[in-house]
Amino acid sequence: MLTIEEIKPANTGEIKPRRFDPKDLMDENGKLLKLAYTTYETAFLLACSDRTVRRLLKRGLLKTSKATRHKQITRESILTFLKATV
Repeated sequence: MLTIEEIKPANTGEIKPRRFDPKDLMDENGKLLKLAYTTYETAFLLACSDRTVRRLLKRGLLKTSKATRHKQITRESILTFLKATV
C-alpha cells in the first residue's frame, strides 16, 4: 500500500517526490492554513484527481483567484463547495 509520502512510478523502482507537503495545507485541527491552493493541492484536500478539480472549475462549482495567471482556488471557495455538497 502506498503512503502519502511516496508515489511509485509504474515501470521503475524509483520513488517520485511529492509536489508539496500535506502538513503545509492544514493544521492539526484540520483548519486550512493558506488563502489559496493550487489545483493539485485542492485535489488532495477534496480526495479527488487534479482533472476533477479542473472540471469543477469549468462548471463553476469552485472559483479561482484572479490575482495571478496560475489557477489558485481560494479557501472560501473550497469551504463553500464542501458545505454545499456534504
